[in-house]
Amino acid sequence: RFSATKLLGVTATPMRDDLRPLEMVFSKVAFDFTEKRKRFERQGYLAPPKVKHINVSTIQEIYRCWKRMAGNRKTIAFTGTVELAQGMALYFRSKGVDACAISAKTKLLDRQLLETCQVIFNVNIYTEGADIRNVGCVLEVNSTPSPVRFTQRAGRTLRPDTRDGLIIRCNVPKSRRLCLE
Repeated sequence: RFSATKLLGVTATPMRDDLRPLEMVFSKVAFDFTEKRKRFERQGYLAPPKVKHINVSTIQEIYRCWKRMAGNRKTIAFTGTVELAQGMALYFRSKGVDACAISAKTKLLDRQLLETCQVIFNVNIYTEGADIRNVGCVLEVNSTPSPVRFTQRAGRTLRPDTRDGLIIRCNVPKSRRLCLE
């Protein structure tokens, strides 16, 4: 009955974590954006990424670097645990920043309300499928080694309504856990 039905898949990250090519999911790739990214930046459809790496050991150091680099930009921050997201949001609020933490347990309606915060701490909630406007900075508290996840995270700040796609990647020594001073 539906044999002529076509399926259209649209993605900004054509590579997959499982390394399976899209041709195994879809019969034809109509447009590959990967090779054309620079052209889209020149034409103003994408903000150019600006990646900054910082070496940090404490939440205070992350806050100071973020404040210096991002200023008052709307920020989506990725952490490794819900507890760290909540602790960082609490610390940023203690410094007068409108910050919140969102987890898988946060109800959808609450998420929509919390998306108005200046800094949103999360654990992979906003990696893919998120449509939050005016994000000027991505703060990677737990930098991912996955090129797919990095591209998905970075994409939150590459919209043309930002002056550049500021991405702050935190390098925390493996021997340390992020802690309060």
